[in-house]
Amino acid sequence: MLQIIFGMIIIITLLASWEVYRKMGFPGWYAIIPLFNCYVLFREFYGNGWRFLLLFIPLYNIYLTFVVNIEMARRFGRSKAFGICLTLFGPIFLCILAYDDSRYLYCETK
Repeated sequence: MLQIIFGMIIIITLLASWEVYRKMGFPGWYAIIPLFNCYVLFREFYGNGWRFLLLFIPLYNIYLTFVVNIEMARRFGRSKAFGICLTLFGPIFLCILAYDDSRYLYCETK
């Protein structure tokens, strides 16, 4: 029974990720390819896509996940608190981001 629940959470998260990538102007299938989806997010929110390799550094990856999710929330017109919640409660807040009426606000990073 637990496997069914986790399977449903994974499917819902993938569908929400697909929609978030579409809102950002990318094809939705970018969201379902492992590592490539991280590369695209880091290229968009952190300046250089190859910086996603920093996620393999223990403890620093926690900080980096918060930074990228806060930047994602900011680019969708949300607060830092939403970005923190996006990190801590990913599937719920990813669905909110995907299926509400917020728009992706592109702005040039440093």
